[in-house]
Amino acid sequence: MHTFTDPVEAKFDLSELKKEASDFYKAMDTFSATERPYTYYFNVCSDTEFADSELSGICKSGYPVYQIINDTKRDPICFELGDTETVKWSLIDGEDDAELGVTLNYTYGQDCLDVPGKDRSFVIHFKCRRHESSLPSVSSVTEFKKCEYEVTMHSFWACPVECRENGEKENLCGGHGVCGLDSANKTARCYCNENKTGSDCLEEMELSTTDYTSSLLAVIVILLVLIAVVVFLLYKKIKLLNEDSNPYQAYDEDGVTQSESALPVEEDEETL
Repeated sequence: MHTFTDPVEAKFDLSELKKEASDFYKAMDTFSATERPYTYYFNVCSDTEFADSELSGICKSGYPVYQIINDTKRDPICFELGDTETVKWSLIDGEDDAELGVTLNYTYGQDCLDVPGKDRSFVIHFKCRRHESSLPSVSSVTEFKKCEYEVTMHSFWACPVECRENGEKENLCGGHGVCGLDSANKTARCYCNENKTGSDCLEEMELSTTDYTSSLLAVIVILLVLIAVVVFLLYKKIKLLNEDSNPYQAYDEDGVTQSESALPVEEDEETL
């Protein structure tokens, strides 16, 4: 099974990550090769086939994940870490953020030697990546609990199907939006950037008549305000120029200033 639908109806399709024929993914243990000389070979929703490889002689066929212990003191040992019949799916971040990715858990592997009664398991965390490269990045394998091994893969194909409906392999939401969870409709979808619309954010948003009218009115109001400001400034400037005009305008025709002509005339003492 290459598809998974989570409780909020976000769908994941990992079929593009499946390896064909004798191809497979390979990862090393987090610790150094001297401390834990473990190598992991795995596939996505399918068995790992070694074909004519030397590993086919030490590993049983029909399993999706193998752990090879390459201890120099003894021959390589192979452990099966789960099967494809009992896989478990879940969201990486519980039940809230489907856009982050999905987790695949292979269970019922070989017995854990360190914990009696416990089976080995292998978890793949598929994390959503907005842009797809030639190959998904694969982290080293960690063992947080005994015999529970985990690896992380970053891939465009780990994103919800609803956010890559255009089918292109390069950009999530057409490169013009982000993938998010629509809590109202209980599904994942693209939230498009400004002026973009559609399920994949590749359509241009047409400006409605109402929006166009509102924008035009806003521009007219701004222009009117600017014109009013300019007129007011010109008025203030002209008024100041008139008040502080040419001083020759202060004399009358007889050469007497207006202020002097306004003064009272003193009578000559001899005329008294």
